[in-house]
Amino acid sequence: MGKTRLALAAAAVVEEEFHSGVMFINLAPIRDPGLFEHTLIQTLGLRRFQARPPLERLSRHLADRHILLLLDNFEQVMAASPSVAILLESCPRLHVLLTSREALRLEAEREFPVQPLALPDPEGVSSPVVLARAPAVALFVARARSMQPEFALTRDNGRTVAEICRRLDGLPLAIELAAARVKVLPLQAILTRLSQRLPLLVGGPRDLPGRHQALRSAIAWSEDLLEPEERTVFRRLAVFAGGFTLEAAQAVATADLSADALTVITGLVNKSLLRQEPSKSAEPRFGMLETVREYAWEQLTAAGEADQTRDRHLEYFLGLAERAKGLFNSLQAHNWVAIMEQEYENFRGVLGWASERAYTDPELRMASAICTFWFLRGNVGEGYKWVDAALARSREASPALRAPLLPVASAWTHGDEERAAALAEEGLALARSVGDRETMSRCLQNLGVAHLQKDPPLAKAYLTEGLAHARDADDRNRIGLAVQALAMLAQIEGDLARAARLHGSAEAILESFGLPYSPYSIADQTLLGRSIVAVLRGLGQEAFGAAWAEGRRMPLKVMIDYALGRVAIPVSAPPASAAGKDAGISPLSRRESEVARLVAQGLSNREIAKTLVISERTADAHVQHILNKLGFNSRAQIAAWVAVSQSAATAPAPVPR
Repeated sequence: MGKTRLALAAAAVVEEEFHSGVMFINLAPIRDPGLFEHTLIQTLGLRRFQARPPLERLSRHLADRHILLLLDNFEQVMAASPSVAILLESCPRLHVLLTSREALRLEAEREFPVQPLALPDPEGVSSPVVLARAPAVALFVARARSMQPEFALTRDNGRTVAEICRRLDGLPLAIELAAARVKVLPLQAILTRLSQRLPLLVGGPRDLPGRHQALRSAIAWSEDLLEPEERTVFRRLAVFAGGFTLEAAQAVATADLSADALTVITGLVNKSLLRQEPSKSAEPRFGMLETVREYAWEQLTAAGEADQTRDRHLEYFLGLAERAKGLFNSLQAHNWVAIMEQEYENFRGVLGWASERAYTDPELRMASAICTFWFLRGNVGEGYKWVDAALARSREASPALRAPLLPVASAWTHGDEERAAALAEEGLALARSVGDRETMSRCLQNLGVAHLQKDPPLAKAYLTEGLAHARDADDRNRIGLAVQALAMLAQIEGDLARAARLHGSAEAILESFGLPYSPYSIADQTLLGRSIVAVLRGLGQEAFGAAWAEGRRMPLKVMIDYALGRVAIPVSAPPASAAGKDAGISPLSRRESEVARLVAQGLSNREIAKTLVISERTADAHVQHILNKLGFNSRAQIAAWVAVSQSAATAPAPVPR
């Protein structure tokens, strides 16, 4: 990380403030802490007091001297830290500037963590002037010029230089070694080869210590300082992508060791081979810089432990994903979505490994466990690729494992209604054969939706049966989606008050899973968006808001019975003259109208605040005022109101038939 260079630069700045000067002590060559005091004596040139213990000799020599000792690479002799404490206590004018991968934890110690060099802002990488202000880029340019004096940062090469620095995590040594390659490789060639960093980054200046000759050597030097079990855990942790928790480390890296995971992880953090990372839960989280992880992966492979470690990694994260899947219908759904978001790179790793090893059952189980997450995350495109590939490899798999993925593939097959229907039919048949009500519900819902417009009675049969199965399986997420589909069907059939109630009910259910009822702008041509707009246009603002709110207030059991047609809720239809008469009237202020239009475009309150250059709190207040004025309770209603208001003077929006 450049600690030595930084310390030398700092010492040079303050050297004149110390009457006895600055003394640099390089501890890299020694490993025995017992040699620390002798090294100081030798470096300081002490010749007297031979009969006294080394520490006493040092204390006597330094007692009255105003001096700065620069102790470099102290991690080599960490057990000698008590000697430093004694020297500081007995020598009041002594100062110590110490570099180490691990803190000494002394009372007098003040830590200054050395972080990677700052990287350029991704949004401003086109300007050479702006790029050159980023320390990582400045270092790359300086080292490149030392190798190739005519090298210059330009608009043409700026993005490439910035990406090279980003790929190298802002690590000074890595940047220097990469920049040294400009003499023989074009910048784009360097960037391309950084997918495998370590073989490229060799050949540093020969007057530097051997460990700086290659990035691998620099990391290996740190690894050599580890205890045997620390070294084992270090290389096994390379299997984690995007970080890990202590629980995960225990299951994957230390399960067969006597070492305590917390103790080993703490040691690796203290030695700067791991770093603590932000966590979305109360559980601490750790990770490696990617360059360090690549080195650790090489060691894992060389030790012949890669397959076994990846199998344990698969087992742990498959269990985590299935545990999360079982809680998506609980009050803990929000927490589990956050956890799965945090572990997503590990889930990807598991899917890749299962695919590579042809672990058919684990692959199907993992894809099935996280398909809801893909949906909640709004990443069904990637999810479909994984699901489709898993299904293609599992034609002979157990119906119980294959069936749940078929409705997922059916729902995510875009533009191919025939294939979507075939997948749903296959899934329904397999689910019926094993009594899987949840999958039956999903397949029936899919079949009810690819038929909403072309055969409403058949769609109703599919959707009501699907809702009944979702109710029996207590799959509330699926209940919400089934009710949403039935709301669209009610609008197509012309029962607008029923449609508004069902939309309101579905919104309330889906909100409990962190799923907003997606807002739709006037340009949005999706079936759901058109349905909501048509209901608002037909009922008018007042009746629309009242029916929607009534649906939101329905208890779950009542709402299901209502959606299934088992109970009827009498409605006083608005006078014919009132229907739609208030759709084009705006009770909003100019600023509120601006906010409403941004809501209709799908922007969050934070994004609205940024767009209008106002505080997020002000944006929150504007949205709440809009809801209050219109008598609405959701962003989807605001979006529909905007669509109707903006189109009041034009031809009506298309209504599904």
